[in-house]
Amino acid sequence: MSDTDAPPAKRARTDEDASETPITRSKIWYKDGSVVLQASSTQFRVHFGVLAEHSTVFKDMYELPQPDDSGLTVEGCPLVQLDDDPAELRRLLLVLYNPLKLSEAISFSYVAALVRLGRKYAFTALLKAGVQRILEDYPSNLAHFDALKDKPPPHILWYHGLEFDILALCQEMGIRTVLPYVYYRILTYPREEWVMGSKRPSGTIAMLSRENLRVCLLGDYLVTRTQLQPDYTLGWLLTPPTPSCRTSTKCMQDRCKTHRWLMRIEPDAICGLLPRTLDDWIKRQCEACKTELKPLLQSGREKAWTNLPSFFELPPWNELTNDV
Repeated sequence: MSDTDAPPAKRARTDEDASETPITRSKIWYKDGSVVLQASSTQFRVHFGVLAEHSTVFKDMYELPQPDDSGLTVEGCPLVQLDDDPAELRRLLLVLYNPLKLSEAISFSYVAALVRLGRKYAFTALLKAGVQRILEDYPSNLAHFDALKDKPPPHILWYHGLEFDILALCQEMGIRTVLPYVYYRILTYPREEWVMGSKRPSGTIAMLSRENLRVCLLGDYLVTRTQLQPDYTLGWLLTPPTPSCRTSTKCMQDRCKTHRWLMRIEPDAICGLLPRTLDDWIKRQCEACKTELKPLLQSGREKAWTNLPSFFELPPWNELTNDV
């Protein structure tokens, strides 16, 4: 879907308006449309019946009896003025007239429009479509997290800084079940971007709020240290090999090397909390140690996932809800 509108057309004048305010006519201009929506100075001519079919807000508006003096019109159509971003309204209308398949990846700007305006105007199906894409790409259980590595491309087109935008949108709209994992993903960004912002491909800057910056700093501290504690994923690095190990010196040396390496890689210091591939961490250990360590690694991952919300001052998973 294109993210650009047509250049400003000649001013679309209302039948009763003689002002000289310049008006932009969107490409979304159906000649047989029965209503004109105006957001800021951009107008869209669409079908009132289509809006009413998908939105309870517009349905109620459509069913209201029309007074004799119906107010401003454009080309004989009633004019409805909205206090929305015209770019977001255009995206919502494009999806309304061109339904999406979940397998079709779309940009974050479309997802934001579906969620914000879908909720505001009760476009139930469009709201669900936007929220579902977020839930598909940002898991709230460990099985879903593990399944992501085997799934097709994401439902939201990724760009550097996307998680900053996802976090802000989900907090604004009350989509809380994904927050622990979104914070966790942000921890993989360079630390300076937490403070200075992350540059999007468009050249604009995605920023963390002051509160989100504080939460990320705290979460980074807790996650980095927790993963090395007993019963967590990397706790084995600080324990001696199993008594059945016949190469205990070599296995212990490898554990020390892995620990030193982990402490050196600042941006990826959280990589051991929820590793998707366990074998890579213990591939240099002897067979006896591998047999002992695999279940410990998996139980450590499960414990880490269970406690993930607490690292970011969030309630437990079962108390996180979505208000949409």
